[in-house]
Amino acid sequence: EDAIQVDVAGVRGYLPVCEVHGHLGLCLFQRVGDAKGALTQFRLAFEAAQAALPQEPKDGSSDSAAASPSSPKPKRRPLPPDRTLEWLHEGMGALCLRIGELDDALVHLEEKIEYASRRNDPAFDAHLHLAAVYEFKQRAADARDVYKHLFDLPLSASTREQRLDVTLRYAWLCHYTLADYEAAVTLYLAALHVDADNPHAMVQAAWCMLQLPEVNIAEVEALYISAALAVEMAKQSGGVSQWDECYVLGECAVFHHDYSKNAELAEELYTTALTHSTSENFAQVAANYAVFLHHERRDSEKAQAWFEA
Repeated sequence: EDAIQVDVAGVRGYLPVCEVHGHLGLCLFQRVGDAKGALTQFRLAFEAAQAALPQEPKDGSSDSAAASPSSPKPKRRPLPPDRTLEWLHEGMGALCLRIGELDDALVHLEEKIEYASRRNDPAFDAHLHLAAVYEFKQRAADARDVYKHLFDLPLSASTREQRLDVTLRYAWLCHYTLADYEAAVTLYLAALHVDADNPHAMVQAAWCMLQLPEVNIAEVEALYISAALAVEMAKQSGGVSQWDECYVLGECAVFHHDYSKNAELAEELYTTALTHSTSENFAQVAANYAVFLHHERRDSEKAQAWFEA
């Protein structure tokens, strides 16, 4: 069977099997978190959708020509519209990316984008997933092209959250993979135009500025000061902060030790940062503090303790 009969409020109709499997897959992923099970349902949906497509007659004649005028018309089955196939491609692409099946993810995302292009739909999320696939496959230049395409779209083509997401992802690619620090600075500052209180973007922009041939130390220092103030304001506002205070204050401490030569402020920032022992950046900040203690305080015993923390 390629369709399931449904009866809603006395109205009888047919729902394509592909849509049934697709929505079941969506429920498995969103409600249960079962990405592999969801992908199985999406693949069943895709097979059903392909099977439901009209087939070309093998002898070159059409079904209408072969049927006599008096013969009964065959029962029409519900065909999956292009938007259903497009939706299935996008879902399978995202799920394949989630479980690491990158080649399949690439195929499905490219198909989704092709469908969307026919409707002049920017397919923002699909492009983001495609860029992630390229990054995992170590195709940084291709990922950069995708991010640039999204970054150059009109503001009306994306939400504020989407705009911020792509700008930061693009900046991270330039910063950590391509070592294009000038581009990274531009992108981090663009992200701060969207989210002015983002201390992570502040310290990342500041660090990249320090790698440029010509450095405006006053501008860099202003960013580090703003970052420290941003985490403090977030803490005072109550609730759980989304920012990694250990990382932000640790970066500020490195700057004040190495560049502004303010050892007292650097140590104060280090000790505050290291109260956040659950941070994934704790070990790195502890190691930086150990270096500070060894060179600035000449306290080898305490430095060794922090190296081992």
